[in-house]
Amino acid sequence: MQQVLNDKKVKWLLYAVYFIAITLIFLYALFPSNTVKGYLEYHVNNLFPGISITSADVGPALLFKLKVDKVNIYYNDTLLIKTEYVKLTQGFFSLILPGQVYKFKAKTCDGMIKGKVSFSGKKEDKKTGLKIFVKGLKLDKVQVIKDLEEYLISGALDAVITSGAKGKTGVNIKADISDCELQLENPVMGMQELDYFVFSSLSAEADIIKSEVVFQNCHFKGEPVNGSLSGLIKLKIPLDESMLNLDSSIQPDPGFLKELSEDSPMAFFIKNKQGKDGSIPLKIGGTFNNLNWDNLF
Repeated sequence: MQQVLNDKKVKWLLYAVYFIAITLIFLYALFPSNTVKGYLEYHVNNLFPGISITSADVGPALLFKLKVDKVNIYYNDTLLIKTEYVKLTQGFFSLILPGQVYKFKAKTCDGMIKGKVSFSGKKEDKKTGLKIFVKGLKLDKVQVIKDLEEYLISGALDAVITSGAKGKTGVNIKADISDCELQLENPVMGMQELDYFVFSSLSAEADIIKSEVVFQNCHFKGEPVNGSLSGLIKLKIPLDESMLNLDSSIQPDPGFLKELSEDSPMAFFIKNKQGKDGSIPLKIGGTFNNLNWDNLF
């Protein structure tokens, strides 16, 4: 008798697995990929002015998620970044509480980006909140950075990006870059000693308000200089036409100073500009493709 009951349980279990498998197959086969793809692209374009996306395909994933393949993100038709995929899911509490929360996770540039976007308030006064965590993003694989023709930039980016916080305007970014290398086609102030920089660490906090990046603080440590900077960058498309208004304080690395010959232009510059604390103030203007070093203090 017990054996018969066990056989029935196994039989019903197999039926259940069979029907679940058939249901999943039909969900994948009948999933309205093009409709959902168009819906996502349309709403992203409308929610974030200037931002648009394209994607290759949309399909269901495990745990009630959507997987969007090969998402490209643009700003005013300029490609910013390519992703391998983005996975989307609706926050659990969105199902039972007012407001909506959507979580996402993307693989891109050998790193990961994950976060959430939230919507609250009435339709006529809807508020949008955003929190993004970036981990291990390789800068030399980010399309908008690759398009800077006069710069070769590499390094691994970790960052936290937020917007919509109470009492705050714009977007806040806290970033750390490790193993950063910067190669310049046109050396700083025309001095060949300053065409290549290696930074073991670079940390910064900035606010993006409309089209301006305002640095709260920025500190870097490396070769041949350590230092800090403040000021703002007025973003333009293409990026290399962005306007710079930055104040920097640098300290040459002692090893770098030892390698300079006394009659070199760089040695002369340091001797005349270096303060008692060893720092050199610099003002950086112009654009990325035409830096202005004339206003030195």
